Amino acid sequence: MVEEDVLDSEAPAEPRPPELGSEGCATRAEGRRIMEESNAFIRETKLREAYGRGWKRLIDVREFSIQRQTLTRVRPGGARGDGLGALFVDPDGHHWLVAYETTSCEPVTVDFFLDAEKDVFPVYPEQQCQQTKTVPVCESMGANGCGRKSPLRRIYVRVPADAKLVPSTTVPVEIPTCYQVEPKGGFIPRP
Repeated sequence: MVEEDVLDSEAPAEPRPPELGSEGCATRAEGRRIMEESNAFIRETKLREAYGRGWKRLIDVREFSIQRQTLTRVRPGGARGDGLGALFVDPDGHHWLVAYETTSCEPVTVDFFLDAEKDVFPVYPEQQCQQTKTVPVCESMGANGCGRKSPLRRIYVRVPADAKLVPSTTVPVEIPTCYQVEPKGGFIPRP
């Protein structure tokens, strides 16, 4: 249910500087690499800050849909009783808290933490860039998303029976160099 501090003792690796071609811009793959390495650096730095505050990351995060009938509500939440903050128990006795709702079709990448008071909350990075560099990409890039609004999705986190959802929080993430990837052909929306 809870992840122990498993980060390396070394500081997280900053993204490698972009490699620009003779036209003064990066390839689509290079732009993607910069975004992925930047996101990994930000996330690992955020996790280190959260662990440093004594918080434990909840790792059993799921999206129940049809299987919801296997869950029994033990504490209501949200306007209809099964929304944010609702607590359910499954047939094995595990408790599940509705911790996040979204209409995005993107994978949920939010990290949820538990503190000593049994409060559960999502943690987001508050980025503090020392400098920002633009990385021009020679080609168009695909935009995030799926091109349509998806139905409401509820994300459940396995928690202790006495846990409760509280508002999200941010932690400072100092970033030596932030990269802004800008494709010359723009972002192509999903169909």
